[in-house]
Amino acid sequence: MASDNQLSGAMPHQFQDFPTLSSIDLSNNRLSGRIPDSLASCERLVSLTLRGNGFTGEIPLSISLMPTLAILDLSSNQLTGHIPVDFGNSPALEMLNLSSNNLSGPVPTNGILRTINPNELSGNLGLCGAPLPPCASNISFKQPSSVKVNHIKHIITGWLVGVSAVLTVGAFSVLVHRLYLRWQSRLDEETGAWPWRLTAFQRFNFTSADILACIKESNVVGMGATGVVYKAEIPRQHATLAIKKLWRSEPGALSLAGEFIGEVSLLGKLRHRNIVRMMGYMHNDMDAMIVYEYMPNGSLWEALHGDEGGRMLVDWVSRYNVAVGLFAPRLSSAGDT
Repeated sequence: MASDNQLSGAMPHQFQDFPTLSSIDLSNNRLSGRIPDSLASCERLVSLTLRGNGFTGEIPLSISLMPTLAILDLSSNQLTGHIPVDFGNSPALEMLNLSSNNLSGPVPTNGILRTINPNELSGNLGLCGAPLPPCASNISFKQPSSVKVNHIKHIITGWLVGVSAVLTVGAFSVLVHRLYLRWQSRLDEETGAWPWRLTAFQRFNFTSADILACIKESNVVGMGATGVVYKAEIPRQHATLAIKKLWRSEPGALSLAGEFIGEVSLLGKLRHRNIVRMMGYMHNDMDAMIVYEYMPNGSLWEALHGDEGGRMLVDWVSRYNVAVGLFAPRLSSAGDT
Protein backbone atom coordinates (compact mmCIF):
# COMPACT_ATOMS: atom_id res chain seq x y z
CA MET A 1 0.00 0.00 0.00
CA ALA A 2 1.56 3.30 -1.15
CA SER A 3 -1.45 5.46 -1.95
CA ASP A 4 -1.76 9.21 -1.46
CA ASN A 5 1.95 10.00 -1.72
CA GLN A 6 4.12 11.95 -4.14
CA LEU A 7 5.56 8.95 -5.96
CA SER A 8 6.57 9.77 -9.53
CA GLY A 9 8.15 8.17 -12.56
CA ALA A 10 7.41 4.85 -14.17
CA MET A 11 6.00 1.86 -12.39
CA PRO A 12 8.64 -0.88 -11.78
CA HIS A 13 8.56 -4.02 -13.93
CA GLN A 14 9.96 -6.59 -11.50
CA PHE A 15 6.61 -7.98 -10.34
CA GLN A 16 7.61 -11.50 -11.33
CA ASP A 17 9.57 -11.54 -8.07
CA PHE A 18 6.31 -11.22 -6.08
CA PRO A 19 4.01 -14.04 -7.28
CA THR A 20 2.09 -14.19 -3.97
CA LEU A 21 1.22 -10.48 -3.83
CA SER A 22 -2.54 -10.14 -3.29
CA SER A 23 -3.16 -6.35 -3.26
CA ILE A 24 -1.55 -3.30 -4.91
CA ASP A 25 -2.74 0.25 -4.14
CA LEU A 26 -0.74 3.08 -5.75
CA SER A 27 -3.65 5.48 -6.12
CA ASN A 28 -3.31 9.29 -6.03
CA ASN A 29 0.38 9.55 -6.87
CA ARG A 30 2.28 11.00 -9.85
CA LEU A 31 3.19 7.77 -11.59
CA SER A 32 3.37 7.85 -15.39
CA GLY A 33 4.24 5.70 -18.36
CA ARG A 34 2.66 2.40 -19.32
CA ILE A 35 1.14 -0.10 -16.96
CA PRO A 36 3.64 -3.00 -16.96
CA ASP A 37 2.59 -6.37 -18.39
CA SER A 38 4.59 -8.06 -15.63
CA LEU A 39 1.70 -7.41 -13.22
CA ALA A 40 0.21 -10.61 -14.60
CA SER A 41 3.04 -12.49 -12.84
CA CYS A 42 1.26 -11.85 -9.54
CA GLU A 43 -0.85 -14.97 -9.84
CA ARG A 44 -2.72 -14.33 -6.57
CA LEU A 45 -3.43 -10.64 -7.08
CA VAL A 46 -6.99 -9.86 -6.02
CA SER A 47 -7.06 -6.03 -5.97
CA LEU A 48 -5.21 -3.56 -8.24
CA THR A 49 -5.87 0.17 -7.67
CA LEU A 50 -3.97 2.70 -9.85
CA ARG A 51 -6.45 5.57 -10.00
CA GLY A 52 -5.39 9.21 -9.87
CA ASN A 53 -2.04 8.88 -11.68
CA GLY A 54 -0.78 9.74 -15.17
CA PHE A 55 -0.53 6.33 -16.80
CA THR A 56 -0.65 6.37 -20.60
CA GLY A 57 -0.92 3.84 -23.38
CA GLU A 58 -3.35 0.97 -23.70
CA ILE A 59 -4.65 -1.29 -20.97
CA PRO A 60 -2.41 -4.41 -21.01
CA LEU A 61 -4.25 -7.46 -22.32
CA SER A 62 -2.46 -9.63 -19.76
CA ILE A 63 -4.26 -7.85 -16.90
CA SER A 64 -7.65 -8.75 -18.34
CA LEU A 65 -6.67 -12.43 -18.23
CA MET A 66 -5.58 -12.57 -14.57
CA PRO A 67 -7.51 -15.46 -12.96
CA THR A 68 -7.92 -14.09 -9.41
CA LEU A 69 -8.28 -10.34 -10.03
CA ALA A 70 -11.57 -9.20 -8.50
CA ILE A 71 -11.09 -5.39 -8.17
CA LEU A 72 -9.49 -3.21 -10.87
CA ASP A 73 -9.53 0.59 -10.61
CA LEU A 74 -7.73 2.46 -13.44
CA SER A 75 -9.81 5.62 -13.27
CA SER A 76 -8.43 9.20 -13.60
CA ASN A 77 -5.43 8.39 -15.78
CA GLN A 78 -4.61 9.07 -19.43
CA LEU A 79 -5.11 5.61 -20.86
CA THR A 80 -5.96 5.29 -24.54
CA GLY A 81 -7.12 2.62 -26.95
CA HIS A 82 -9.97 0.12 -26.69
CA ILE A 83 -11.29 -1.76 -23.67
CA PRO A 84 -9.94 -5.33 -23.91
CA VAL A 85 -12.74 -7.70 -24.81
CA ASP A 86 -11.40 -10.31 -22.41
CA PHE A 87 -12.40 -8.16 -19.41
CA GLY A 88 -15.89 -9.54 -19.87
CA ASN A 89 -14.61 -13.12 -19.70
CA SER A 90 -12.58 -12.67 -16.52
CA PRO A 91 -13.77 -15.35 -14.09
CA ALA A 92 -13.21 -13.39 -10.87
CA LEU A 93 -13.63 -9.70 -11.82
CA GLU A 94 -16.39 -8.07 -9.75
CA MET A 95 -15.53 -4.32 -9.83
CA LEU A 96 -14.10 -2.42 -12.80
CA ASN A 97 -13.62 1.37 -12.93
CA LEU A 98 -12.21 2.91 -16.13
CA SER A 99 -13.69 6.40 -15.81
CA SER A 100 -11.85 9.66 -16.65
CA ASN A 101 -9.42 8.33 -19.26
CA ASN A 102 -9.06 8.74 -23.04
CA LEU A 103 -10.44 5.33 -24.02
CA SER A 104 -12.35 4.96 -27.29
CA GLY A 105 -14.38 2.48 -29.27
CA PRO A 106 -17.46 0.43 -28.41
CA VAL A 107 -17.90 -1.10 -24.97
CA PRO A 108 -17.72 -4.91 -25.24
CA THR A 109 -20.99 -6.63 -24.45
CA ASN A 110 -19.91 -9.67 -22.48
CA GLY A 111 -19.42 -10.63 -18.85
CA ILE A 112 -19.22 -7.82 -16.28
CA LEU A 113 -19.27 -5.20 -19.05
CA ARG A 114 -22.91 -6.06 -19.82
CA THR A 115 -24.07 -4.79 -16.42
CA ILE A 116 -21.38 -2.25 -15.58
CA ASN A 117 -22.44 1.08 -14.04
CA PRO A 118 -22.18 3.89 -16.66
CA ASN A 119 -20.42 6.08 -14.08
CA GLU A 120 -17.49 3.66 -14.13
CA LEU A 121 -17.02 4.38 -17.84
CA SER A 122 -17.77 8.12 -17.82
CA GLY A 123 -15.17 10.71 -18.81
CA ASN A 124 -14.05 8.73 -21.88
CA LEU A 125 -15.32 10.83 -24.77
CA GLY A 126 -14.47 8.18 -27.34
CA LEU A 127 -16.39 5.32 -25.72
CA CYS A 128 -19.85 4.40 -27.01
CA GLY A 129 -22.39 1.61 -26.93
CA ALA A 130 -24.37 0.15 -24.04
CA PRO A 131 -24.50 1.24 -21.28
CA LEU A 132 -23.27 4.51 -22.84
CA PRO A 133 -24.93 6.34 -25.75
CA PRO A 134 -24.93 4.33 -28.99
CA CYS A 135 -22.07 4.60 -31.43
CA ALA A 136 -22.46 6.83 -34.50
CA SER A 137 -23.68 4.94 -37.58
CA ASN A 138 -20.84 6.17 -39.76
CA ILE A 139 -18.19 4.74 -37.44
CA SER A 140 -17.48 1.06 -37.46
CA PHE A 141 -15.19 -0.42 -34.92
CA LYS A 142 -14.00 -3.84 -35.94
CA GLN A 143 -13.30 -6.41 -33.33
CA PRO A 144 -10.57 -8.95 -33.94
CA SER A 145 -11.67 -11.90 -36.07
CA SER A 146 -10.78 -14.33 -33.28
CA VAL A 147 -13.32 -12.62 -31.02
CA LYS A 148 -16.04 -13.04 -33.63
CA VAL A 149 -15.11 -16.69 -34.09
CA ASN A 150 -15.27 -17.27 -30.33
CA HIS A 151 -18.63 -15.53 -30.17
CA ILE A 152 -20.01 -17.79 -32.91
CA LYS A 153 -18.58 -20.85 -31.14
CA HIS A 154 -20.30 -19.82 -27.91
CA ILE A 155 -23.63 -19.44 -29.70
CA ILE A 156 -23.33 -22.83 -31.39
CA THR A 157 -22.23 -24.52 -28.16
CA GLY A 158 -25.13 -23.01 -26.22
CA TRP A 159 -27.60 -24.08 -28.91
CA LEU A 160 -26.27 -27.64 -28.94
CA VAL A 161 -26.37 -27.88 -25.15
CA GLY A 162 -29.95 -26.60 -25.08
CA VAL A 163 -31.12 -29.04 -27.76
CA SER A 164 -29.34 -31.92 -26.04
CA ALA A 165 -30.98 -31.06 -22.72
CA VAL A 166 -34.45 -30.94 -24.31
CA LEU A 167 -33.90 -34.26 -26.10
CA THR A 168 -32.61 -35.90 -22.93
CA VAL A 169 -35.60 -34.76 -20.87
CA GLY A 170 -37.97 -35.86 -23.61
CA ALA A 171 -36.38 -39.30 -23.93
CA PHE A 172 -36.44 -39.75 -20.15
CA SER A 173 -40.12 -38.81 -20.00
CA VAL A 174 -40.99 -41.29 -22.76
CA LEU A 175 -39.01 -44.02 -21.01
CA VAL A 176 -40.74 -43.40 -17.68
CA HIS A 177 -44.15 -43.39 -19.37
CA ARG A 178 -43.45 -46.68 -21.16
CA LEU A 179 -42.20 -48.32 -17.98
CA TYR A 180 -45.34 -47.19 -16.17
CA LEU A 181 -47.58 -48.57 -18.91
CA ARG A 182 -45.66 -51.85 -18.89
CA TRP A 183 -45.98 -52.11 -15.11
CA GLN A 184 -49.66 -51.19 -15.24
CA SER A 185 -50.44 -53.77 -17.89
CA ARG A 186 -48.32 -56.56 -16.35
CA LEU A 187 -50.10 -59.32 -14.45
CA ASP A 188 -48.51 -61.54 -11.87
CA GLU A 189 -46.96 -64.41 -13.84
CA GLU A 190 -47.84 -67.03 -11.21
CA THR A 191 -51.37 -66.06 -10.17
CA GLY A 192 -52.60 -64.11 -13.20
CA ALA A 193 -53.76 -61.31 -10.88
CA TRP A 194 -52.77 -57.71 -10.44
CA PRO A 195 -49.67 -57.32 -8.22
CA TRP A 196 -50.45 -56.48 -4.60
CA ARG A 197 -48.84 -53.68 -2.56
CA LEU A 198 -48.73 -54.11 1.23
CA THR A 199 -48.62 -51.06 3.53
CA ALA A 200 -47.94 -51.69 7.23
CA PHE A 201 -48.75 -49.43 10.20
CA GLN A 202 -46.42 -51.43 12.43
CA ARG A 203 -43.56 -53.90 12.00
CA PHE A 204 -44.43 -57.50 11.08
CA ASN A 205 -42.63 -60.30 9.25
CA PHE A 206 -45.32 -61.70 6.95
CA THR A 207 -45.81 -60.73 3.32
CA SER A 208 -48.73 -60.15 0.99
CA ALA A 209 -48.24 -63.70 -0.33
CA ASP A 210 -48.82 -65.09 3.19
CA ILE A 211 -52.08 -63.15 3.42
CA LEU A 212 -53.30 -64.09 -0.06
CA ALA A 213 -52.76 -67.76 0.74
CA CYS A 214 -55.44 -67.45 3.45
CA ILE A 215 -58.06 -65.73 1.27
CA LYS A 216 -60.29 -68.69 0.55
CA GLU A 217 -63.88 -69.64 1.22
CA SER A 218 -63.08 -72.00 4.08
CA ASN A 219 -61.57 -69.10 6.07
CA VAL A 220 -64.60 -66.77 5.83
CA VAL A 221 -65.68 -65.69 9.33
CA GLY A 222 -68.02 -62.84 8.51
CA MET A 223 -69.63 -60.70 5.88
CA GLY A 224 -70.92 -57.14 6.05
CA ALA A 225 -71.94 -54.11 4.06
CA THR A 226 -68.36 -53.20 3.16
CA GLY A 227 -66.81 -56.61 2.51
CA VAL A 228 -65.96 -60.18 3.49
CA VAL A 229 -63.82 -60.99 6.56
CA TYR A 230 -61.34 -63.88 6.46
CA LYS A 231 -59.37 -65.48 9.28
CA ALA A 232 -55.71 -65.69 8.30
CA GLU A 233 -53.44 -67.98 10.32
CA ILE A 234 -49.73 -67.69 9.55
CA PRO A 235 -48.07 -70.61 11.37
CA ARG A 236 -44.41 -69.68 10.82
CA GLN A 237 -45.03 -66.27 12.40
CA HIS A 238 -47.46 -67.57 15.05
CA ALA A 239 -49.86 -64.82 13.97
CA THR A 240 -53.62 -64.80 13.49
CA LEU A 241 -55.16 -61.92 11.54
CA ALA A 242 -58.54 -60.75 10.34
CA ILE A 243 -58.54 -59.72 6.68
CA LYS A 244 -61.44 -57.66 5.34
CA LYS A 245 -61.67 -57.73 1.55
CA LEU A 246 -63.72 -54.74 0.44
CA TRP A 247 -66.52 -54.97 -2.10
CA ARG A 248 -65.88 -53.32 -5.44
CA SER A 249 -68.01 -50.26 -6.07
CA GLU A 250 -68.44 -51.20 -9.73
CA PRO A 251 -67.13 -53.97 -12.00
CA GLY A 252 -63.40 -53.72 -12.58
CA ALA A 253 -62.83 -50.66 -10.36
CA LEU A 254 -62.21 -50.00 -6.67
CA SER A 255 -63.72 -46.96 -4.94
CA LEU A 256 -60.56 -45.70 -3.26
CA ALA A 257 -62.28 -42.43 -2.41
CA GLY A 258 -65.04 -44.20 -0.45
CA GLU A 259 -64.89 -47.00 2.08
CA PHE A 260 -61.22 -47.86 1.60
CA ILE A 261 -59.58 -44.45 2.14
CA GLY A 262 -62.10 -43.47 4.82
CA GLU A 263 -61.65 -46.58 6.93
CA VAL A 264 -57.86 -46.73 6.46
CA SER A 265 -57.21 -43.09 7.32
CA LEU A 266 -59.40 -43.23 10.44
CA LEU A 267 -58.60 -46.62 11.92
CA GLY A 268 -54.90 -46.44 11.08
CA LYS A 269 -54.52 -43.59 13.61
CA LEU A 270 -56.62 -45.02 16.44
CA ARG A 271 -55.02 -46.80 19.40
CA HIS A 272 -57.41 -47.86 22.20
CA ARG A 273 -58.05 -50.99 24.20
CA ASN A 274 -61.68 -51.16 23.07
CA ILE A 275 -61.03 -50.61 19.35
CA VAL A 276 -59.67 -53.39 17.20
CA ARG A 277 -56.14 -52.55 16.08
CA MET A 278 -55.57 -51.98 12.38
CA MET A 279 -52.18 -53.36 11.30
CA GLY A 280 -52.08 -52.27 7.65
CA TYR A 281 -53.68 -52.67 4.27
CA MET A 282 -52.87 -54.08 0.85
CA HIS A 283 -54.29 -53.26 -2.55
CA ASN A 284 -53.82 -53.48 -6.28
CA ASP A 285 -55.62 -51.79 -9.15
CA MET A 286 -58.67 -54.01 -8.72
CA ASP A 287 -59.18 -54.86 -5.03
CA ALA A 288 -58.25 -53.76 -1.52
CA MET A 289 -57.94 -55.54 1.81
CA ILE A 290 -57.57 -54.23 5.36
CA VAL A 291 -55.45 -56.15 7.88
CA TYR A 292 -56.80 -56.20 11.48
CA GLU A 293 -55.80 -57.87 14.69
CA TYR A 294 -57.92 -61.01 14.99
CA MET A 295 -60.62 -61.02 17.74
CA PRO A 296 -61.18 -64.64 18.83
CA ASN A 297 -64.38 -63.74 20.73
CA GLY A 298 -65.96 -61.96 17.79
CA SER A 299 -67.44 -58.48 17.70
CA LEU A 300 -69.76 -56.70 20.14
CA TRP A 301 -72.66 -57.11 17.71
CA GLU A 302 -72.15 -60.88 17.71
CA ALA A 303 -72.02 -60.92 21.50
CA LEU A 304 -75.35 -59.05 21.71
CA HIS A 305 -77.26 -60.38 18.70
CA GLY A 306 -75.37 -63.35 17.28
CA ASP A 307 -75.53 -67.03 18.02
CA GLU A 308 -73.81 -66.42 21.35
CA GLY A 309 -76.12 -63.56 22.27
CA GLY A 310 -77.97 -65.65 24.81
CA ARG A 311 -74.84 -66.80 26.59
CA MET A 312 -72.68 -63.67 26.72
CA LEU A 313 -73.44 -60.34 28.43
CA VAL A 314 -76.55 -61.72 30.04
CA ASP A 315 -76.78 -59.33 33.00
CA TRP A 316 -77.17 -55.56 32.77
CA VAL A 317 -74.04 -54.90 34.82
CA SER A 318 -71.91 -56.48 32.10
CA ARG A 319 -73.70 -54.49 29.44
CA TYR A 320 -73.24 -51.29 31.45
CA ASN A 321 -69.49 -51.94 31.71
CA VAL A 322 -69.36 -52.46 27.93
CA ALA A 323 -71.16 -49.15 27.35
CA VAL A 324 -68.71 -47.33 29.63
CA GLY A 325 -65.81 -48.90 27.77
CA LEU A 326 -67.20 -47.76 24.42
CA PHE A 327 -67.14 -44.11 25.54
CA ALA A 328 -63.73 -44.34 27.24
CA PRO A 329 -61.95 -42.57 24.34
CA ARG A 330 -64.15 -39.51 24.86
CA LEU A 331 -63.99 -39.53 28.66
CA SER A 332 -60.17 -39.45 28.74
CA SER A 333 -58.34 -37.11 26.45
CA ALA A 334 -55.06 -38.80 27.37
CA GLY A 335 -56.53 -42.16 26.40
CA ASP A 336 -54.79 -45.51 26.00
CA THR A 337 -52.17 -45.57 23.29
